[in-house]
Amino acid sequence: MPRASHLCRAQGGSPPDPTDDRYLQMRAEVQAPFRSLRIVIFGFSCASVATGTLIALTQLVGALAGSAAAVGTVESCAQTLAIDVAGLVLFATLLRRDLKARDAQMVRLAREERLGALRVELPSGTMRRMSELRGFARPVVVAGTPEHVRAALEAAGPFRAKMAERGITVVALPCFGDTQDPRELLASIPEPEEAPEAPPAPAQGKGGERPWAVAASRTGEWKSWVVDQLAQAGKTEAEAGERGIFIGLRMDGRVRSSGLGNPPWARYCAELAPPKGLFGGLGDGFDGSVRID
Repeated sequence: MPRASHLCRAQGGSPPDPTDDRYLQMRAEVQAPFRSLRIVIFGFSCASVATGTLIALTQLVGALAGSAAAVGTVESCAQTLAIDVAGLVLFATLLRRDLKARDAQMVRLAREERLGALRVELPSGTMRRMSELRGFARPVVVAGTPEHVRAALEAAGPFRAKMAERGITVVALPCFGDTQDPRELLASIPEPEEAPEAPPAPAQGKGGERPWAVAASRTGEWKSWVVDQLAQAGKTEAEAGERGIFIGLRMDGRVRSSGLGNPPWARYCAELAPPKGLFGGLGDGFDGSVRID
């Protein structure tokens, strides 16, 4: 029986369902632990201030009508109403902001879990889910026509040694234009000329070294995910087909950067620290900022 690749993380049972709302909510709570509490507080505050606003409004109407049962003068009732309205606007704005942030986060998490369910083929022929690379590799998805993907892979040649040190693994995805089998495309990439000898990649388990590039499997599913990512970044499928697109991920599976054209291999190698010691899986604080180029 072949030895399992070190990129495979030991897991008990089946992987989580990326469409399971409860699982997504758990991840959302981990990433923003106080948002739910704020939503509850702001919601109750809105209800309380709205009640106070209605009461202040009736008091102001009574004062304007000169009712004997009016509470306070017109000026004091108007001041109370103004304070309540300002409070209602404030808490409603804060509540709306957190609700929008929560909805955007859930959409992003669902997209990340869809990505985690996609498969890649290692050079050994072993199939792995993207979620199994989390904590061990920093994938960079390179999508476009076969020509775009080939150009990006060839441009990465001088940086292979530094990429190996930093756990950067390229996912070849020729899914636009005249598509090509990603495995055939990877096999056609020549070795870089006079490239410095790369040090062994840090071992994450049993098996060979971390591959510098893997082939996307089921490219139709991959293309669907890429198109969604393009829509989030305000790009079109036509732009991706003309120039190609790259999507760099962090070790925790979140999108670190993306853009059109070739990936900035030199910048990645300059910004990312080798995943050694504490930097080998704690992720968020040590793996760079999350941004869209």
